[in-house]
Amino acid sequence: MTGYVLLLHGVNVGGNRKVPMADLRQVLGDLGFRDVATHLNSGNAVFGTDRTDVRALVSQIHAALERQLGLDIQLQLRTAAQLEQVIAENPLPEATAEPARFVVVFLDHELPSNALDSFDATRFPDEVVAGGGGHLYLWYRNGIGTSKLTLASLGKEIKTAGTARNWNSVEKLRAMAAERES
Repeated sequence: MTGYVLLLHGVNVGGNRKVPMADLRQVLGDLGFRDVATHLNSGNAVFGTDRTDVRALVSQIHAALERQLGLDIQLQLRTAAQLEQVIAENPLPEATAEPARFVVVFLDHELPSNALDSFDATRFPDEVVAGGGGHLYLWYRNGIGTSKLTLASLGKEIKTAGTARNWNSVEKLRAMAAERES
């Protein structure tokens, strides 16, 4: 069985797109996934399944969320091994000392190796952006709340969307998904 992490984009933020975690667990359970659990109230779920076609899983989950909860929503799906790789490849290890200010952005599409070449980092002198492939690392050294670097502005620069989780959540979700591996 493979452990998966599901990340919903923009739910339960500012009173928008409210998704009770019990409803999310029900949707995933109805799809036949095992050991379904949620983490926090922000659209994080883990489950186990023997199915391995990630595109098919994403499509099934998206359709079920739309059918059962009326949500047409972006979502990311990663395996426990993929989250382990995200943690192992962290190019900013010093940022883990401030896990609430350090986030991983899980992207909808893989980035080409030169995707950040045109990113004007001088516009955001208090932030550090690194990584590539299917995720980016963002270190908000003075805090996220006051930063001008938003996911929307970053998405326009790199031409793809994604959803972010802080380092504490990434580590917790990886551990939860790993418990579902067999």
